[in-house]
Amino acid sequence: VMLSSAQSAFAQTKPAPDKVPAARALELSLMSKARRATADSHYEAACEYLSDVLTANPKNIEAHYLLGLLQGRQGKFNESIDHERKCLKLMPDYASAHSVLGRSLAGKQNYEAAVVELKEAIRLDPRSPISYVNLAAVKGMQGDYKGALDAYDNAIRVDQKYTQAYLGKALAYAKLNDTKGQLEACR
Repeated sequence: VMLSSAQSAFAQTKPAPDKVPAARALELSLMSKARRATADSHYEAACEYLSDVLTANPKNIEAHYLLGLLQGRQGKFNESIDHERKCLKLMPDYASAHSVLGRSLAGKQNYEAAVVELKEAIRLDPRSPISYVNLAAVKGMQGDYKGALDAYDNAIRVDQKYTQAYLGKALAYAKLNDTKGQLEACR
């Protein structure tokens, strides 16, 4: 059988069938190591594993999301924003990525954009208390403590055991000089 020069070139550049599973296995192994390192609070190591995953597969949604999350926790807000935006370009309806993006935008004091992202996260997943708590935190950063209280109340409606909501609510009441509300929030 005669092959055209284009078919011949394609055959030479196409990875061998046994290489694809090996590449995917490496990617999965690195993701597993990154999750383990994250669980053990070894964030720098987790970030290195996730960077290696993205070198192997720049379209790995979970790697972009986790790397953005970890970088945000480390105060590397520009990098976090970059990875969450890449994640959302690949999967626009990823509520958790919108939530992390909102927190990182708030870390850069871009509160209006943060509120937009957090409201989108809530729209996509109204059962996630963390998005409400993140929204409440941003509202508090803006000085809107009543708005923060509303968001904390929504988080509590979603999950009555979500302690961050009660703690945040108590802090918002403190900012409003409402000692009674502060004590009630702590009960």
